[in-house]
Amino acid sequence: MSLIAISRNKIKTIRDKIKICVKNGDVANVSLLLSELESELNIFESLYSLPKEI
Repeated sequence: MSLIAISRNKIKTIRDKIKICVKNGDVANVSLLLSELESELNIFESLYSLPKEI
């Protein structure tokens, strides 16, 4: 699995966790997960911006 695919899966997992926490009213964890999501999105953006190998 490529690094981009791994990062995409992490983003999906974090988003799912955020949805569950919002549903349960767990504001503290939502805040932490949003920080984690922002970090993973930056990683994904960096990976996606790398020059593609042929």
